[in-house]
Amino acid sequence: MARPILLAVDDDVNVLEAVVQDLRRNYGAEYRVMRAASGQAALDTLAQVKAREEPVALLLSDQRMPGISGVEFLERSRELYADAKRVLLEVEHGAADIPRVVRALDEAGIGVESLELVRPNLDDVFVDKTGHHLEPEEKQEGEQAEDEEPAPA
Repeated sequence: MARPILLAVDDDVNVLEAVVQDLRRNYGAEYRVMRAASGQAALDTLAQVKAREEPVALLLSDQRMPGISGVEFLERSRELYADAKRVLLEVEHGAADIPRVVRALDEAGIGVESLELVRPNLDDVFVDKTGHHLEPEEKQEGEQAEDEEPAPA
């Protein structure tokens, strides 16, 4: 069985690379880390991953991106991976944007109980509501890790 995927989405390549490096350093042994430089590229990547029947554990998206916003991406991604955890990053505009972001999430039908603003502690994202750490699916004997290439932009 393939390792579950963590997909990071941000149009700022420097931020995206920093997030991907952090995810790989902390979670790369248990999860495959993928990236996309736009909401549409992320949706295309998810469609390809879904076609290969690979599991997705986490979708981590910036809010402010050209074309498709983070909220719109998270909403549309539910059609492909309804059970994946979702994290929305809103780092530049702080508290002034919280009501707008919460309204957008609510309108999209995305719960805000796990909304993290600024820089989330991703360890908290991997804990379920009962306080148990979410474990990735067990690796098959002899399964090897794959190097991950960036998703098309």
